[in-house]
Amino acid sequence: MDFSMQHTSLTKEIESFNYKNPYRQFNVNNSLWERHLKEIDLQVSQFMKEIAGKQRSHKHEINQFFNYINNNPALGKRGATVIGSLFWLFIIARSLNPKIIVESGVFLGSSLHCYREACKNADIFGFDLNLKNLLFQDESIHLHETDWSQIEIKAKTANDLCYFDDHINN
Repeated sequence: MDFSMQHTSLTKEIESFNYKNPYRQFNVNNSLWERHLKEIDLQVSQFMKEIAGKQRSHKHEINQFFNYINNNPALGKRGATVIGSLFWLFIIARSLNPKIIVESGVFLGSSLHCYREACKNADIFGFDLNLKNLLFQDESIHLHETDWSQIEIKAKTANDLCYFDDHINN
């Protein structure tokens, strides 16, 4: 008898992973964290050199991310941007230091929250066709319940950032 894995799933969701406990709680000691930080920094520095043309340490930003991430209300929720992606969004945004950030497709708001933490002085614009799922409100973020193409926003610098997370091919 043939068994088709395409039509049957033996996987069931038990519960969403909860990040409420401090992310670094499982670090045994500071020397282990420093070793991991050095390895992460090497990867980040090499990547940032490829995209930005200069290499430097990002240890400070990496530490800031891990100290911040537990405060993101959407972290670990189904449909939210996952922690690995949030890490890169945080590092890239911090490195670019944009004046304007536009996000198309905010859903729960995990990446909006990350951008606000990474770039406290940036003007942030969030667009979604349905804003009812947002898990936080921040008066400093300009939210629009429409397609991003309906409102004209102009870049102020070459480092301004636009992130498409809308899962729609138009």
